[in-house]
Amino acid sequence: MLQASQQPRLDIFQPGDTTKAELLFELLEEYGMTFLPWQQLVLRRWLAEDENGNFTNLDCGLSVPRQNGKTELIVARIIYGIIFRKATGLFTAQKQDTADVVKRRVQDFFYENDYEEIFNMLTPRFREKPRNYDFMEFMNGARYSFKTRTRLGGLGTTNDELINDEAADMTDDHQATLIPTVSAAKSKNPQVIYCGTPPMATTVGEVFSRTRKNIMTGKAGCWTEWSVDHLTDKNDVKAWYETNPSLDTFLIRKAIESEARALAQDDFNRMRLGWWSGVEDKRAIQQKDWDALFTEKPDFDDEYKPVYAVKFSPDRSDYSLVVAQPLKDEKIHVEVVMQRPMSEGWSKLSKWLIDRWRNCAKIIIDGATGQAILYEELTRAGVAPKKIIQPNMKEIVAAHQFIYDAIQRGELSHYNQPLLNQTVRVTKIRQMGRYGGFGWESMSKNMNTSALDAATFAFWGQKVFPKRVASGGSIEANNQKWKDILSQL
Repeated sequence: MLQASQQPRLDIFQPGDTTKAELLFELLEEYGMTFLPWQQLVLRRWLAEDENGNFTNLDCGLSVPRQNGKTELIVARIIYGIIFRKATGLFTAQKQDTADVVKRRVQDFFYENDYEEIFNMLTPRFREKPRNYDFMEFMNGARYSFKTRTRLGGLGTTNDELINDEAADMTDDHQATLIPTVSAAKSKNPQVIYCGTPPMATTVGEVFSRTRKNIMTGKAGCWTEWSVDHLTDKNDVKAWYETNPSLDTFLIRKAIESEARALAQDDFNRMRLGWWSGVEDKRAIQQKDWDALFTEKPDFDDEYKPVYAVKFSPDRSDYSLVVAQPLKDEKIHVEVVMQRPMSEGWSKLSKWLIDRWRNCAKIIIDGATGQAILYEELTRAGVAPKKIIQPNMKEIVAAHQFIYDAIQRGELSHYNQPLLNQTVRVTKIRQMGRYGGFGWESMSKNMNTSALDAATFAFWGQKVFPKRVASGGSIEANNQKWKDILSQL
């Protein structure tokens, strides 16, 4: 008879004293919470301490298929932080439902417990069950918050521990906001935990993937993973039991049978068998290629006029404006000028272009959600129609091939702007037409590709429509000449 494996396929950790983990098991069992062997194993990894009482694993990762009992582990870890460490902690999730579930389960431990001493750990105002707060406070000084990563604005707290669920959806921007909150932990013993399932086709997984790679290649920390190491037949029942440690306990076998019938092979492998297919290989532009193009101090060739490109996102969420300008080393430099929500309108965009159109080579506009309106606004304000390009399908395909080849050959330059960097990280190739053409498509539900699209058209415009500054001088020189003339009038 097949039994669910309690041992992970990957079990990387720094050893340490697990006495406090055992005390946690005793405490929670007394109050009605018990754990399977695999759950105890994970908690021992997270809570292992050195001889000074500090965590031996400061960065921890858990990858386990859905519905196996990961949430119970997180709740136990939060309770440990509250009772044993008197910690200031932060739990984050991508979805509000997940944050609410974890908060409610932690609340239930204190509110619904039969033991008065547990309830009395709450501060007086929290004994009235204020369940609408996104944090909890305790008499021993502990405080725990529960937030989504889309609502992190105004974070001003310093945390002893940070637990990130649904880590496959976590981006570099999220991490850049969160990590500083534990950098000055009052405990001097901060811990960051990432939990989730392997990235799917619709998620980015950059932070989760990087954490996994770092620990697997020798960086201190622990990584615990139930998974297959290669694409596996979704009807391989043995693989189900090897990768789902709570199968036949929390997880029902008939549910997996239903998933196997409904899901595609690769989706089933990622979601149910814990298969890490890789995120980097899905990207249109590899990180090392993009990083190599960063130019800290670009030396512009002002003999040429700039090209401006605007991309309106298909979902009407925003637009991006990018400028492209040649450098003296013959590379073409791209820079994001602005990105704004379309809900704000685009008067700022149109005014910016109207003020500068005479000194640019072309203005390229793409995106059905705003293309026609912006064209009308510009031409009505006196912008020459011949200055404006609205690319057709053939030109769109050509633009993407131009910039893709330029990146491979090192012929593009960028400023290392966070917005453009982030967009590149979430972009994959989307096939277009019947003859091998392609465009960009986002792998993230939270970010579109409008910044990279605009950069693509700006680069292409500079290659196809280069225009020298009139009278053989640079823009700056010509502007100065006109200033000198005007000053004599």
